[in-house]
Amino acid sequence: MSEKHTTREHATVKGEMSVIMKTGFQKMNMQKTGVQKTTAAVLSTLCLAGALTACSPTADNKTTDAAKAGTAPAATEPLKLSVLVNFIGEAPQPGNEVVKAIEKYTNSEIEVQWLTDIKEKLPVMVASGSLPKIVSVTNSQMKLPYMVSALRGDTFWNLTTYIKSYPNLSQINPLIYQNTSLDGQVYGLPAVRPVSRAAITYRADWFKKLGLKEPRTLDEFYDVLKAIATKDPDGDGKDNTYGFIEYKSLGIVDRTAIWLGAPNEWGVQNGKLVYAPTTDAYLQSLQFVKKLYDEKLINRDFAVMEKSAWESAFAEGKAGMLSNITDTAFKLEEQMKKSNPQVELGMFNRLPDLKGGPTKAENGSNGIFSFPKSSVKSEAELKRILTFFDKLAEPEMATLFKWGLEGKHYKQDNGKPVYIDAKIYNKEVLPYQKLMAVEAGKALQGNDPALVVKGEQLNKDNEKYAVPNAAEALISDTYSEKGGQLDKLIEDAKTKFVMGKIDEEGWKQALEQWRKNGGDKVAAEFTSAYEKVNKK
Repeated sequence: MSEKHTTREHATVKGEMSVIMKTGFQKMNMQKTGVQKTTAAVLSTLCLAGALTACSPTADNKTTDAAKAGTAPAATEPLKLSVLVNFIGEAPQPGNEVVKAIEKYTNSEIEVQWLTDIKEKLPVMVASGSLPKIVSVTNSQMKLPYMVSALRGDTFWNLTTYIKSYPNLSQINPLIYQNTSLDGQVYGLPAVRPVSRAAITYRADWFKKLGLKEPRTLDEFYDVLKAIATKDPDGDGKDNTYGFIEYKSLGIVDRTAIWLGAPNEWGVQNGKLVYAPTTDAYLQSLQFVKKLYDEKLINRDFAVMEKSAWESAFAEGKAGMLSNITDTAFKLEEQMKKSNPQVELGMFNRLPDLKGGPTKAENGSNGIFSFPKSSVKSEAELKRILTFFDKLAEPEMATLFKWGLEGKHYKQDNGKPVYIDAKIYNKEVLPYQKLMAVEAGKALQGNDPALVVKGEQLNKDNEKYAVPNAAEALISDTYSEKGGQLDKLIEDAKTKFVMGKIDEEGWKQALEQWRKNGGDKVAAEFTSAYEKVNKK
């Protein structure tokens, strides 16, 4: 599987959820239509339907009066929860103050199993049926054959008819539910993150020195890169800066292709799934980036640069821009200021005057929380668990997850929370964010650094203009089997084109090879799955 949040599944949908999912898919897969239009269409449907999900019975998960009525009835006994999460690092001690606070607020008893080797253990656990009540499943695991089979085989609860009843869970962006569904059905609560965190981080101090502004068109983007590479922004008298720093993934090609109107990996044209590299816009992007390479506006060693060295090269002042996510600019600036206090970074997310300013959408989640029927044995228990997750999004819990316990992890400074000791917070509180389905947007707001605030603003702006991947929730058996080989074929050809080792004819030959090796079959399978989801 690629690191990108790519290629997924879907099929027939019934009732109101059918309307919602279909509307979302039809809107989201138009090349120039972003999440703003997708969400608007979906939410319009919600207002009419008065629900986020279907209310009609399904063959394997019938809707009851209790489901229509809402959340689980009040219970006095604590809800006993066993939770399996994917976690790398030092696990918190059981029974600590943070988990006790969560248990008290949600009337629960929580036992968390922190697994670093979940990829190896989860298939065995699913096969044996020895699963806890809550299972955290990563995005990549959701698409593996064993998990697809388990979800389709009634191993986990189908949540499609329940979500509408929970005030916080029902407010999750419908696109995220759509992206994390299977065959049009919701089998887990998404661990939500922004729909798009796309950003270009740049040296704002260099921009000021050279009199540059954030670009609004592709020509302006080129001019900025040219100035950074040729006008000695670091003032050392040497020709040693690039406009843009890249590593072997060469993500600038895909970013620029979307700016030029290409799909986000897969789009829909005339009802058929279309692979982005086969489009004219993608070829235009390749030609543009080749020009940058030929003029030494991007680093010449990108093809051998590992990701681990990429941000370091930027931090060392070798380039004026890099393509990253909104979370990283503040961390980079803090790192760079240690050796150069004059460093100032900035961010922009798109070229607003080019093709309407599209940008790339992501999956919108860090995986899902699923509930095995072997351990969650009744609808009443399922509802209590969903209530648990809904309560974790309330202001008190959101503040706990973001700041920790007042007096231990944070204190009030002029009415605003500030961390007492970040290391203690990271050790005792941060791991429990693995239990969150909804982001901590209702938490107390502190005096966040300017770049953190800017990142949050860009995330919101991105949501309006982000282009979703049309195959995000579709399954292709051929891609599951050959996706790695097919992706590598295109990645290699992309690198060769930019470096001048193949020309346009060579690129066309690579695409033909992709088609023959299984690409056409992948496209046909995605199209078939798309048609089933959107079946009238």
